[in-house]
Amino acid sequence: MRETLLLKTGYWSNPNSAVPADNGSLTSVTNGKTLLIGGVTVGLVMTKGDLISLTTADYHSLHRVTANATAGATITLTVEPPVPSCIANGATVRFKDPVLNTRIVPGSTEVEDGVMPTAKFQLIEVPK
Repeated sequence: MRETLLLKTGYWSNPNSAVPADNGSLTSVTNGKTLLIGGVTVGLVMTKGDLISLTTADYHSLHRVTANATAGATITLTVEPPVPSCIANGATVRFKDPVLNTRIVPGSTEVEDGVMPTAKFQLIEVPK
């Protein structure tokens, strides 16, 4: 299952801005949580709590930005959780509509009865 997520908070007033729509390229990872990203649009604003995704081949990982940052020619972001080993330098970094792979946790589904039933379930992130 591939999920599409939210627009960066800094762009809520202009959801069609081209700035966050451009992808970046992962240049390096330090201590698992500090990312140097190239190929970004100058002026890209990332705010604490924003989500980004990293993609290498069919592997995806989702990360939350832990400190505000603004891009020059590159941008340095601190993120959590740490970047998994399946993500390599050169990975595509998505700032708008980050993606992740998920699976439904077995036994977590619940569908209520009624005219307008609700469904509840838990997802777990998987790299591929």
